[in-house]
Amino acid sequence: MSKILIIDDNRDYAESLEIALQARSYQVMWAPDSIIGMEIIESELPDLIILDVIMSSMGERILLAYKLKSDSRYAFIPIIMLTGITQLTGLRFDPKNEDEVLPVECYMEKSEGLNALCSRVERILGSNKH
Repeated sequence: MSKILIIDDNRDYAESLEIALQARSYQVMWAPDSIIGMEIIESELPDLIILDVIMSSMGERILLAYKLKSDSRYAFIPIIMLTGITQLTGLRFDPKNEDEVLPVECYMEKSEGLNALCSRVERILGSNKH
């Protein structure tokens, strides 16, 4: 059973996502911030991380992604960077360009919905056997 870590300070959203992923037979862990998230990563070594960008500090989440991808112990763990920035600001990231800047396997807006996110998780985990 693949282990997925959700790092998101929105507990309601994380619980909804957790239910959707558990229905697809994934083991799900949750952390409200990068500090607890890193503790879970070190102890549990998840198969995939879903990392919300906009929390108490947007830069903190981006730094965590860079830290993980530059550390050989964690670099192989795929990261889905998730955000609601378009809903909050009207600004839109261009995933074609952001994947080159952000050290993540994919970038998704929360507004794409849980089913789209779960489908992306399944594609990434299915193609990322390590």
